[in-house]
Amino acid sequence: MGCGSSKELRDNTDQPRISAPQGGLELIPVPRRDERGIPITHQHYDLDRVHLRRALHYAAEYLHDQGANVEIITVGGAVNTILLQTRSTTHDVDFFVSQDRSPQMRLLEQASRVAEAKASLPLGGNWLNNATTLYIPSRIRQELAQEAVEQNDVVFQAPGLTVLAAPWLYALCTKIDRLGDRQKRRRYDQADAVAYLRRYTSRHRRQPVVYQNLTKAAAHYRIALTVEICQEINREYEAQFGQPGIRF
Repeated sequence: MGCGSSKELRDNTDQPRISAPQGGLELIPVPRRDERGIPITHQHYDLDRVHLRRALHYAAEYLHDQGANVEIITVGGAVNTILLQTRSTTHDVDFFVSQDRSPQMRLLEQASRVAEAKASLPLGGNWLNNATTLYIPSRIRQELAQEAVEQNDVVFQAPGLTVLAAPWLYALCTKIDRLGDRQKRRRYDQADAVAYLRRYTSRHRRQPVVYQNLTKAAAHYRIALTVEICQEINREYEAQFGQPGIRF
């Protein structure tokens, strides 16, 4: 979706209605409904590393011009496409911040629209979104944000905007969770999980993570793991790197 038409609207019935925020959260993009009250859905596009970074640059420029310096934590495809380069494309930048509500959230929404208007290829109205916030309890989100700062794996950085990778152990747990759902798992999920596990073990002298510690962390994040999926990931990890990534 673009920035909208320049045609003047004659009355309010033609204007999209903005849904009220739920649970005190500020969502980006702001949920909107059409004149019939139906939620407006956004088209997704395959975004490669070059165009994703360019879009983030446009957003950063806007934020910098507004005197803002925003830090967000990203999970999923943007990490793999930009930082790890284990995927060629992704649909969006999924992110969260530590606070439920922040004065900078409105600026982020505006920055995402500016980037969408400037981009040479369509980004989709959902290219920068924090829908993942809905699945992370506020207290856990604050912990993860602090851990991401300490981890300091930078996905993107320019004056006005810093994008950090979520903690690798959390990212691994979320992938294991999705791999356990045969209807939701995607062809790249196993490779993503192995890549996250490798980044985690690389920060711990290549030592495998103990399975009991992994399940304890997942329980803290309110994520359910199965030993079968963990074994599946470990087999693939061992095939690639010649040593186990998880110790059972």
